[in-house]
Amino acid sequence: MHVLAAEGGPINAVFGSFEDRALWVVLGISLVALVFAYYLVREVLAAPEGTDKMKEIARAIQEGSRAYLNRQFRTVGVFILLLTVGLFFILPVPSGTAHGAMFVRVGRSFAFILGAAFSAVTGFTGMWLAVRGNVRVANAARESGLRRALRLAFRTGGVAGMFTVGLGLLVPTLGWAGSPRISNLVVTNSDNTLLVNAVLLGSLPDGIVEGLGTGIPATVRFQVELWQYNSWWVDRRVAAKILERQVVYDVLTKEYRVSAVQGEERDPYVTRDIWEAERVLSEVRTLRLAPISSLRTQDLYYVRVRADVRSGAPDSFAKIMPFWSSRVETDWEQSPLLTVSRKR
Repeated sequence: MHVLAAEGGPINAVFGSFEDRALWVVLGISLVALVFAYYLVREVLAAPEGTDKMKEIARAIQEGSRAYLNRQFRTVGVFILLLTVGLFFILPVPSGTAHGAMFVRVGRSFAFILGAAFSAVTGFTGMWLAVRGNVRVANAARESGLRRALRLAFRTGGVAGMFTVGLGLLVPTLGWAGSPRISNLVVTNSDNTLLVNAVLLGSLPDGIVEGLGTGIPATVRFQVELWQYNSWWVDRRVAAKILERQVVYDVLTKEYRVSAVQGEERDPYVTRDIWEAERVLSEVRTLRLAPISSLRTQDLYYVRVRADVRSGAPDSFAKIMPFWSSRVETDWEQSPLLTVSRKR
């Protein structure tokens, strides 16, 4: 009997259709927060500053805050530069990553700089508005009383909060939402075969759905590979399979037909529901990748999966119809390292 086990590795978040759509809600929230922050800034700055003496004192406070921020950013900037260099050169790259080492190093260094820049923007905006809002709050208390002053004070402080929420949610959701990606990659085994399960999320973007409605077919092509991990040398590919499926919409019967093009034998699936057609098109279930007997117990392995979505000719006919298609490709999704043990 063969038992497949996975070593400890990164935890893959499971994103289904609900979570995928929720990301768009989060993106909307981030944009609303930034728009609301702009509205608050306009309202605070529209309030009167008061007497000439109050304006003179406010200018002195603003000059001091500007000197403080300049000094703070120069000091913190040195540490940001050192940490960025440390992230690039010193922090090791985990073994068996889906991308190259240089890609990982540049990506995480850029992410660190981007986060630091957003933090600086939030801090600068909050301080900039605070030293302009305080004189307006004081004048509102002098002219209109406590209620108007508290309203301006809360709006002045709320800008930094809106920037924190808006910028904190904006980039991660932009990087995730909308583009097709592999999810739910699970590697199991039967008594004698290595089995792979995976799901392609976002397999039918809006543009491709519109094309389907006009009779243009859409094709999904999965590339599934088994690799032997080598800590001292380059990894070796052990097995690979390609699955290709196509969905076509019949404008007369108003039915979607999902059929196999390459790598599997299955009867065509017919449905009137576009989302049901997308589910059948995008799921990889119990794909037989390699016999367990071909794997050695002392070695480490991993499975990686990539997919591309094509509107137009399927990949099998791309060479003879190169101009009748548009293509979107996902990143590689990789499993944790796997070991094989044999039990009697």
